[in-house]
Amino acid sequence: MNVNLTINVEGDYTEEEIAKKMFILGELIINKIKENIRAMDLIDSGQFLQQWFSTYKNGELTIENGQEYMIYLEYGTYAYWNQYGEENFPGTPDPKKKDLPASLRKNYPKGMQPFAFIRKVLYNDIVMAELIQQAFS
Repeated sequence: MNVNLTINVEGDYTEEEIAKKMFILGELIINKIKENIRAMDLIDSGQFLQQWFSTYKNGELTIENGQEYMIYLEYGTYAYWNQYGEENFPGTPDPKKKDLPASLRKNYPKGMQPFAFIRKVLYNDIVMAELIQQAFS
């Protein structure tokens, strides 16, 4: 799975300077994603953490991970929509289903909740502003 980001750069930067700063931004984003993965205890053999990389080409920053199961960790396999519909769509329970005792876990539909370790970085305006500031300062 990969995520493509388009970031408008203002200022007097050469293409080479932008490419270098976008590389730095990609690494900062990946580090923040890895922090989330560690905090959520999603590490098994360490392969998942080692498979992250970023590229910048044609004005687009791409963050990628080669593990096939990554999309399931990010988005889950939980059938929220089928069970709850639009009107009753719940927030993600805290703690995660994996951390609940078996007696409580059985009340949830089959499947895995989303962990959203990528979206918790990319859709957090404060975090992204900090990372962009770090990369371009």
